[in-house]
Amino acid sequence: TYLGEYEEIHKTVLTEKKHPYYQDKKENLQFLLWHEGICVHYLNENSEQALRMLDDALLMTRDKQYYTEQEIEIVNSKAIILREIEDLEASEKYFREALEKFREVPRLTNPTIEIRIIFALAQCLTDMEKFQESLHFSEEGINLCMKLETTYLLAYLKYQQGENLARL
Repeated sequence: TYLGEYEEIHKTVLTEKKHPYYQDKKENLQFLLWHEGICVHYLNENSEQALRMLDDALLMTRDKQYYTEQEIEIVNSKAIILREIEDLEASEKYFREALEKFREVPRLTNPTIEIRIIFALAQCLTDMEKFQESLHFSEEGINLCMKLETTYLLAYLKYQQGENLARL
């Protein structure tokens, strides 16, 4: 099960937080706090604490003009947790924020982040019964996969597209 994997990640995060490498650089400590927050959500089922931890992780480095890819992924994680606890309006807001911040970044190293955000936003919109808009994002994700010549999440995006078409 995934819980066993989260237990291992949580144990590693708590051990590594004590290491000087993670104390010297904010981005490294932010990485650990981000993953600790995710573990708290899944292992302790404490979404409030998890969301606070993600907010704290974001605040550690929010001093630049653009969001870093890691900061964008933290916003995306926040949106995922909100979707899982069925705060769909807040979830949609954060998915859209993550997508907007991603598109502002001048130089990217991981374009699959955008595909992940688009797919999750499409899922959220389907949950909200905004099928036409979800269909739009599903198709946008599919087109992005084609452009980037990747199959990353392509099958899931196709499924999401089909689910929206069936619901419409």
